[in-house]
Amino acid sequence: MKSCLTGRRGNFFIHEEKNRIAGNSFHGPPCFAVRYRNHVSFLCYNGENQSVYWMMEKTMNLLLLIFTFITNWIVSASFWALYFLFTVPFFHEELAGNYELLTERILQLSLACVLVPAVLSGTGVMQYFFVRENGGRRAAGETKMYLERLMRDICRRGMLELSDFRLYTAKADDYNAWAIGGNHITVTERLLNEFSEEEVKGILAHEVGHLQNGHSRLGLLRYGMEWFSGIIVYVYSVVTLLLAFLRWIPVLGIFIGIVNFFILIQYYFLKIFLQIPLWFFTQFGSRRNEYAADEYACGLGLGMELAVGLVHLEHIFHSGRRDWFSRLFDDHPDIPSRLERIRKILMERERGSSAG
Repeated sequence: MKSCLTGRRGNFFIHEEKNRIAGNSFHGPPCFAVRYRNHVSFLCYNGENQSVYWMMEKTMNLLLLIFTFITNWIVSASFWALYFLFTVPFFHEELAGNYELLTERILQLSLACVLVPAVLSGTGVMQYFFVRENGGRRAAGETKMYLERLMRDICRRGMLELSDFRLYTAKADDYNAWAIGGNHITVTERLLNEFSEEEVKGILAHEVGHLQNGHSRLGLLRYGMEWFSGIIVYVYSVVTLLLAFLRWIPVLGIFIGIVNFFILIQYYFLKIFLQIPLWFFTQFGSRRNEYAADEYACGLGLGMELAVGLVHLEHIFHSGRRDWFSRLFDDHPDIPSRLERIRKILMERERGSSAG
């Protein structure tokens, strides 16, 4: 594995197609051929991956978004249905017996609880809030100049504008970097201090891949859709705890027991049949997104730099290959699997360049 990643870097380059139309030269975006599971795709990186695999990944993310919406809408609608079941006689007498109006009210509230946080999560203010919440602070001084210098080369390769990105650092005691929203990238100071310039550049290219492929925006949308479901879980936990103390009151004991029964049934039904499958589906989609971001970095000609950075991480954590059961619970592929995928892409590029 190590020899594959430390081969002659000069042999890896992007083959540019030049089409001549009516005597005029047209310089297209950097392209190269990649074989994935016996399918050969012509990958072009002009900020947007045009491969078949890219289309598969986009379809998966769209399905994940739809599944997230449906799941959290059902959770929200069930919560409001249970709420009105016990409160209509006391606080909403206008809804008593009017099932059409009651259904409309439940539909409106459940949709609002899913869609409003999702829309708000995509605003610039909320994105900056998420950055700050995760420890990110605007890069400044020499660190800012260092990151901008690396990003300038990445933007040149991907035909992007450096001014479109917001760069942050975090004091977390970890080797990590992450992308949020449409243009926010955070790198931990420990990674900046202990990784080489080329390694950091490869990791930044990976994070740009998440941004350019829309992974971070979709992540925020899903977070917004799931926000009220998290509130519901908290409310159920508090109510269940209170009912556990009140159920011993002689007069209210039976009523409280019935309420507690409905809450527990709904909570565990929704968790087992909706939220747990969604979680596994989300983990699977996240792993595919990591591969897509790696592929984007390779398309920029920074696959070797990313691979060396991943090897560095593997030497630190010694995570190795995970068994199939462990992979079910991870939102990232194991590093050896990512290195193997990058190696194959680089080999295909070298083979394609030799054939050209």
